[in-house]
Amino acid sequence: AISGREIAFNNGDARIAGFTHDGLTFGSDSAAANALDDYEEGSWTVVLSTSDGVQSLNSSIDSCSYIKIGRMVHIQGRIQFGTPSGSASVRVSLPFTASNTLNEQGWGMQIACNTHGMSIGGDVVGTFLEFAANDSNCYLVAQRDNNSWSGTTINNFSNNDYLAFSGSYITDA
Repeated sequence: AISGREIAFNNGDARIAGFTHDGLTFGSDSAAANALDDYEEGSWTVVLSTSDGVQSLNSSIDSCSYIKIGRMVHIQGRIQFGTPSGSASVRVSLPFTASNTLNEQGWGMQIACNTHGMSIGGDVVGTFLEFAANDSNCYLVAQRDNNSWSGTTINNFSNNDYLAFSGSYITDA
């Protein structure tokens, strides 16, 4: 049914969904703030960097993709390091800047990841990507057994080491 500025999908008298000028809404909820107004799929070329500069990647193993629904961005990928140089913390570029409204310890702001070949010590129980508010990069962090987490540095990696990840974060874009 079309009424005014909405295309509605009904089952009898029950509204299932509708398209309004604000986007797609579901059920009886037609509030602009709850409308789905953005969907995008794509890939991005990761830039691996440190404060020492951009690091090389093996471009034949650099497969990263995303799905963005509203403000939620799901990313997944696998990258292979080239020859690392320097000694600073590892940053991984994102397809969209992380939200300014959440802090780095906030919901949706850490993604577990897998590393292969990384030399970070026997007390590490896991690695994850941590997101800082309003940042277009995330940071590779190691969680240590009976200890706090610590940032990883580029000298923890060697040529051909891998980093794989899959998870979601929030953006304001």
